[in-house]
Amino acid sequence: MAGFLAFVWLASVGCCFLALVAFFRNLPPRFYRGIMPAMAAIVIGIIGVWAPFSWWPQVSYSFSLGGSQHAIDFSWPFAAPLALGVITFLLLLWKKRQRLP
Repeated sequence: MAGFLAFVWLASVGCCFLALVAFFRNLPPRFYRGIMPAMAAIVIGIIGVWAPFSWWPQVSYSFSLGGSQHAIDFSWPFAAPLALGVITFLLLLWKKRQRLP
């Protein structure tokens, strides 16, 4: 299950990277090529952090160290692609508005 989450997380980071590349390009048709990966990263981030579906794996790890119990939840790494996807989405919209006459 952790391998699936790692693959999905890497895919969302890849989507963020593609959206950032599209943002830095100056060609007008690149707008939709950037919006789609940014939206995919946002959706994956929301699903990863919130986990609204029962079929979405929720993986956590807990261990005991020196008499204290520690738990690690693997949903929070999805917050980084979520934030980067939102920022890139907003940057793309801002750039699109700058181009309009």
